[in-house]
Amino acid sequence: MNLNVEGTMRLVKAKYDGTGFQIMSDQLLGSGHPTLHPRKNVVVTDSYLKEPCAYGDGTTPIRLLCLDDQTEQALVRIRTRLTFADSENLLRVDPHPAWDRTFRYVVFNGCPTGERQVFIADLQALL
Repeated sequence: MNLNVEGTMRLVKAKYDGTGFQIMSDQLLGSGHPTLHPRKNVVVTDSYLKEPCAYGDGTTPIRLLCLDDQTEQALVRIRTRLTFADSENLLRVDPHPAWDRTFRYVVFNGCPTGERQVFIADLQALL
């Protein structure tokens, strides 16, 4: 999960009861909705529009974070700002990347034309 650690968003892990707390990376920023690959030491995550990882123009990255070598790769830059906006931001589009059950594909939301859509990315060549 993400947690603000001394003023910086970090990826952290812990057991269900909070024990075993550990910062997963001191170098890579946490953001969005992280999901850890169960057999590889990689995390796929997104970013909220106002987080430092976002591009500031209504687009956000789907990020592949390698914990072994502390590297980051933007897999895709996707628009997540809707054409219409409500004042409370209730209809926002969060990409919410998620692995499929084979852990080859990542599914995520976006709105490149201003309307919500669902996308699938094949990550086999990157893993």
